Amino acid sequence: MNLPVFHLPTFGNTDRDGDVIEAKAFDAWVKEHPVVPMLFNHDRNKVMGKLSLSVHDKGLRVVGEFNEADPDAVNVHALIKKGALDSMSVGMAIKDYEPLAPDRSLGG
Repeated sequence: MNLPVFHLPTFGNTDRDGDVIEAKAFDAWVKEHPVVPMLFNHDRNKVMGKLSLSVHDKGLRVVGEFNEADPDAVNVHALIKKGALDSMSVGMAIKDYEPLAPDRSLGG
């Protein structure tokens, strides 16, 4: 069961927390990890399948494949197809950053 292809995040846009992901931010990671687990709600105990990653000029390209043998993954896939789940997020560990606003050290 394949997901639609998502292009996320788009480089240069500001997210709801004020963070901006710059071009080339994922290059090294994707080169070493072209396939990663697809998690539900960032929960490492809820692996729904796998995500194949690639980088293009606009952002990170994500193609998902659900584990058809897992009833939870089948359910999540059904919810996506019905439009009940309609977004993805990217989780990452930041090694270094520079706040854009001194009064918001954890955002932007």
